Amino acid sequence: MKKILLAVFLAVVMLATIIPAYAGNGPYDKEFDGWYPCFLTITVLDENEDPVMEGEYEYKRLDLFRNNEVIKQPGAVYDRESNTLTLTDFNKGYHTLSANMMGDDFTLCIKGDCVLSAINVWGDGWGGSLHITGDGTLTINPNKTYKYGIEFYPEKAEKTRFVIDAGVKVDIKGSEDALLVYGVDPGFSLTAGGSKVELKKEPAYRENYIWLDGYTNPQDDTYIRLCTYSKDPDGLYGIAEWYKDSEMKVLDRVSVTRWVYLKDFDRYVEDHAWAEENGGTGAEVDFADLAAAKAAGFTPQKEADGSDKYLEVKSYGNWGPENVYEDSAGNRYVVGYAPNDKHEYGNVAMTFTPIAELEDVYVFEYAAGVDPDSLTEVKEGKI
Repeated sequence: MKKILLAVFLAVVMLATIIPAYAGNGPYDKEFDGWYPCFLTITVLDENEDPVMEGEYEYKRLDLFRNNEVIKQPGAVYDRESNTLTLTDFNKGYHTLSANMMGDDFTLCIKGDCVLSAINVWGDGWGGSLHITGDGTLTINPNKTYKYGIEFYPEKAEKTRFVIDAGVKVDIKGSEDALLVYGVDPGFSLTAGGSKVELKKEPAYRENYIWLDGYTNPQDDTYIRLCTYSKDPDGLYGIAEWYKDSEMKVLDRVSVTRWVYLKDFDRYVEDHAWAEENGGTGAEVDFADLAAAKAAGFTPQKEADGSDKYLEVKSYGNWGPENVYEDSAGNRYVVGYAPNDKHEYGNVAMTFTPIAELEDVYVFEYAAGVDPDSLTEVKEGKI
């Protein structure tokens, strides 16, 4: 169970906004729709090293830096000016430290005796390096509960550094390797000043995962409030107003989505690539209000009587990346949370069919009779 929960946690974070690849210091400071993608947090684990749940989808966590705010925790204090997290005698049970887009100069200062179950560092195209310093001792993954003590996800960052100063004693363990670096980003470097790092491959164990972007789960009919876009008069665009209160009195934002019709499936999907190219998050490009949207070229379409014009469509939902798996015969699938042929939701194997209208995007469909536990993950090669 602990591995499944941790995998879900990692998958959620990996679905964060993709930023163009370049290296930078300090936490990524650009705002997206009222939130900041960089964060520094500690996930709380129980005595079995399973993440403690606070709700159906939420893990109990100790936030240290989230949404551009510093939160002090006992024994764990983050200083934004120096981009340094200081742990002092932080050994209060099992905890996993996660850092996302904290920059190439992110520093972890160790004082006293500290223990962590794991450290996960994401670059997301900005900067995902780690520098451990101090005069204390840090033990990571002491019981080798996890395959790797530290995991780096460069995610197209130009460089990723891992430095351990000679003055701090760090013991990193793993049931397979102490350290894992996902991807083949060429800029990864490791400097360990005498600390114990159990590496079976030098300078670090690397994997290049195959994964697909795709859509699952045909949804019920969806109503799109239509708008025109001056730069793409033949495109299909939807516009929506979002409010901060249930009485719809305080406007939060206006969102625009681009839709693509899939002829082979008689379904519509949202064009995430278009949104990303235009500075959006997910499938949406956001504006402060209708006036700002109109200034950018988006104008709501109207019926003859002056009311808003809507289009009723059949759509796909649950867009996101999935890893590729293979059976003994070489047939390939993705594995994810989706309905089976009885409309029961669970972890299932799915076939994937390319979408001609969108490059490198697929439709995932339930594969009857295929046991997902019998499949082997494909980590290198072409689709």
